[in-house]
Amino acid sequence: MDTRTAIAFVLDAFERRAQLAAAIAVGQPIIEAGLEDYTAALAAQFAAAAR
Repeated sequence: MDTRTAIAFVLDAFERRAQLAAAIAVGQPIIEAGLEDYTAALAAQFAAAAR
């Protein structure tokens, strides 16, 4: 993963985390808020970066 991609990934992760927090704060169930998809995407990105 190059520097530009890493920066974009981190910024996207922070934005998505904020969206999840807002959804959960208003009582949306965690699964519907996308937490499972979010963590799966993070895991895939870290696995790709490790290659």
